[in-house]
Amino acid sequence: MDILKAVFELFGDCTQDGKNIYIGKNLITSTQLADATAKATINKNTPVVPSAITKVQAMKQLKALSKWTTFKTVLATNQDAQDEWDLATELQRANTFVAMLAPALNMTNAELDTMFINASKL
Repeated sequence: MDILKAVFELFGDCTQDGKNIYIGKNLITSTQLADATAKATINKNTPVVPSAITKVQAMKQLKALSKWTTFKTVLATNQDAQDEWDLATELQRANTFVAMLAPALNMTNAELDTMFINASKL
């Protein structure tokens, strides 16, 4: 996110004239600019959880987390989960199947998000 966009999100309508940024007709203060800069930096560095990963990415990441064997056990003992896995072409983060897996794999929602982020890089 660029600074002008962050300023706009924090303070509303703004314009830029050379090096100066204005809110309405008022020159933005250094404190306001620092707040906008911090917000832009945070948003830029915050990883986005992908909405889906491939089954191969999921398998590789579950193996990296030493959870693949547990995952296969869940599938073997839950026909609905097995059917969902077999018929899926990808894992949707918002799918109830994925939500059901979290406690079975002893993972929090935040850990699932991290798993999706890391798996999407494979």
